[in-house]
Amino acid sequence: MTKEYNYVYQYLEKEGICIDKNEFEIQIQSHPQYPYLLAITDTLSFFNIQNGVIRAEFSEIELLPHNFAVLLKEEGKESQFYFIKKNKRNYTYYRDNTTVEVSEKQLKSLWCNTVFLIEKPESTNKENLCKPCLFVSLLFLIEICYALLYGSTSTLYSFQSLFFLVLILLTGSHGSV
Repeated sequence: MTKEYNYVYQYLEKEGICIDKNEFEIQIQSHPQYPYLLAITDTLSFFNIQNGVIRAEFSEIELLPHNFAVLLKEEGKESQFYFIKKNKRNYTYYRDNTTVEVSEKQLKSLWCNTVFLIEKPESTNKENLCKPCLFVSLLFLIEICYALLYGSTSTLYSFQSLFFLVLILLTGSHGSV
């Protein structure tokens, strides 16, 4: 995996969004606008991740979310995107696997007015996983009550089969998400 997309991966991770990095790179490299920013935004849209690029003056930085990516121009280097995290008084970005903490004044001197934003989805997989767990727990409770009322051990064996069948079905449906 190329490090040119590290800012995207860091941003997605901080937002709690998981993607297959290999598939992402295959999709982006096959995009007609590769290696431009449009290829990145279109590829994220392909993965149903809402995103966008805006022009923002540094004076508008307070309007941005705590996590964002921005085009920065470091001295002696070409402009490139970095994942930025707002702290209380400073900003953090990652360069070559090192954390760089800068003041607002320092960040302003690097700022190139192009901001890349990713919108965190409203529902997460954790919420979706709770519903099947509740269903399995309810089945388990019903089966135990039935076994206690009628004293049948064969009921427990049939429940074990049903329990494992439900688990297989649930893991199969979430494995493709």
